[in-house]
Amino acid sequence: MRFSPVAAACLLLLLACWGFPAAAQEGEAENATQQGVTVAIVDFQRVVRESVAAEGIQEQIDVYRQSYQDEFGQIEERLRAIEDELAEARATLPADEFAQRRRDFEEQITEAQQQAQVSRAALDQALETAMDEVRSTLVDIIAQIARERDANLVLSQSQIILADRELDVTETALERLNEELPEVEVIIPPQPEEE
Repeated sequence: MRFSPVAAACLLLLLACWGFPAAAQEGEAENATQQGVTVAIVDFQRVVRESVAAEGIQEQIDVYRQSYQDEFGQIEERLRAIEDELAEARATLPADEFAQRRRDFEEQITEAQQQAQVSRAALDQALETAMDEVRSTLVDIIAQIARERDANLVLSQSQIILADRELDVTETALERLNEELPEVEVIIPPQPEEE
């Protein structure tokens, strides 16, 4: 295949332009290698999971969850009683009145289900907000540890197959997180008022 002189010149120019950024990137990589990469390793998920704050958050969430279960258990009992009354009255009520009571009962069930969904969503949001505070604080702590150790690269333990134990800062991060953030208050967002 033969190229015209113009096409050959364009091809050479294109190859030259592609070659320079690659050469520049190789140079940057060599500089980074010459400067040295200092690595730290942390088991981020373990630190979050085992932190005193996370355990406290879970305890608070469990209390809220139990409270919601108790509340909705009472609502469920009330609805069962209404359903039983409705079943007993079916034979004695006129059809239109029974149908109206049945619709009212079904509306109450729908409202209770919606209320349960809103409560679950509020609880999930509160949990996520509290855990975000733990994770954010942990990131700051890891950054501080990295500066102290002159580490310019921090890797997650989950991505490491084999490494020197001295690179692992998990225990240090956990200790500092427990000192700096011993507890986080779980705040349930306000739920919309029923109309």
